[in-house]
Order: sequence, then C-alpha cells, then structure tokens
Amino acid sequence: MGRKSLLLGETNSGKTHFTFHFLCHILERKNCEPTDISVLDFAPPRIKRQNSAIAGTLGEFFRESNNLSASQANLLNSVHWLERDSSAPGIHTFPKILAPRFFARSAQDVLKACCVNFIITEKQLSYYLLHPTKVLIVNDVGIYLHLGGLRLLTKVLALPQTSLLNAYFGTTLLEDQGSYISRREGIMLSLLAKSLDTYLCADFLPNT
Repeated sequence: MGRKSLLLGETNSGKTHFTFHFLCHILERKNCEPTDISVLDFAPPRIKRQNSAIAGTLGEFFRESNNLSASQANLLNSVHWLERDSSAPGIHTFPKILAPRFFARSAQDVLKACCVNFIITEKQLSYYLLHPTKVLIVNDVGIYLHLGGLRLLTKVLALPQTSLLNAYFGTTLLEDQGSYISRREGIMLSLLAKSLDTYLCADFLPNT
C-alpha cells in the first residue's frame, strides 16, 4: 500500500492472476474499504488457443474463483468496478474490449479495434478523474496505450494513494499486420515505467 506500481509480463505470465490476488489481499487485510477501490478492467475477454488461453478480465477471475468465501465475494462485489457502474452514463452502451492483434487480417482491422478500445478506455479514465478513490487497479493498461497518450493517464495516476497497473510486455504479440501498435505500446509502456515502481512477472515466479 502507498505505492504506485506497474507489473509487466509476457502472455500467460500471471499478470492478471497476481493483480486479482493483490485485490483480494488488500480487502482481506482491511487496508481500506471496498468502496475506496476502483477497478478499470481494460483486458479483452479470455481467448482460448489450442491448449492454453490468453488475455482475460479480472471479472472473469472473480466469477471463476471457486475458493472464495461468501464474505470475500461480498467484499469484491462492493469494489467500484467501473465498467459495471450504473452511475457512469454510456459506458455500458459500448462494445466489449477487443483483442486487436488476434482476429485482424489487415492494419485497418487492427486500428479499427484499437479505436473501439480507445473510446471505452478513455471514457473510463475520464470518469475516474472525476470520481477518484484511494486505490486504483488497472488491468491491461497497454490496451489504452495502443492509441492513447500519457497525459490523461498521468493525471489519473496522481489521484490514488495506491495503484497497481499491469500490461503485456514481450515478444509473443509483435505481429500487428503492419499497424505499428506493438511498437507504440512498447514505447509508451517504457515511458510510463519511468514514473512508477516497475516489476516483471518473472520476478514472482518460483525458482525451478
């Protein structure tokens, strides 16, 4: 608590898993009230590929967690999940976040998906700017940075006392149909990392 951190890692490196358990941990420790926590879930829904799956929202982790007690589930339900907040006009009318690099066949397809995502994520960030909380969690901030800049994000990150952001950072998703979003994402995350405590998911894996 009291730190502003960025967690980076490859696909399937455990970023969302770690972030979800961080959320559960601060609720269990009662470091703050559930209503003092905002979650901005920018990740696309889970995509299954052969014997594995990538992406996935924090909401999916919540719904699929079989070992949560009723009290834990109630605490999580009380958190300010911005995407489902009925007091945020218009957010629910937008499509779900898309995975730009997965189903696109051209640079135009990639950029169209990024435009959809930018509208959704910028609206959520702008809403948080007007309704800040003590703790902010952002799942897959790289989705915003495909087209978004650091100006709005910097304003948002100045508001919470504690924040945890995660993002894909690696080589498995470099193919972007010539749209250059992968290069831009890497550059923007490198710039963002300079202003946050930055960690790699590999740092949390047990030695083998």
